[in-house]
Amino acid sequence: YGMAVLTRYPIVSTHSVRLPDGNEPRVALSVEVELPGARRLTIVNVHFDWVRDDGFRFAQAEALTRYLDALRTPYILLGDFNDVPESRTLGLFRARATEAAKPANDRFTFSSTAPAREIDFIFFAPKDAFVAQQVRVIDEPLVSDHRPVVATLRLA
Repeated sequence: YGMAVLTRYPIVSTHSVRLPDGNEPRVALSVEVELPGARRLTIVNVHFDWVRDDGFRFAQAEALTRYLDALRTPYILLGDFNDVPESRTLGLFRARATEAAKPANDRFTFSSTAPAREIDFIFFAPKDAFVAQQVRVIDEPLVSDHRPVVATLRLA
């Protein structure tokens, strides 16, 4: 699926986090970057399984939470969670991180041509490490089948 993280800061390390198999093999991409002042931050990009039964997604989320809980840097977790806000999968991340909340009147990210579901999210942790200054969903129907979520986060 072309997992990637683009950053203007130097990449210190990358790690492919193998997730439990589901309908298809899945990984999360973890990238540690060095910020000005020698501060470090980890960015984790996910694309969980898409099938209706959430068993695969939940197992993938549980495996990823074990990885996130072991991180020693602040982190941003983002991507296609393929699940809705009320799901038990998203509950795992809300229990340990803060969601960069999209505007209530413009939160749907899928599909890009007829947005009706919110399945793409940005989380950050620890809660006191970041301030979400702006979060928005971009109305762009041509580049992807999802609408991009953009968040401006400031390290505290």
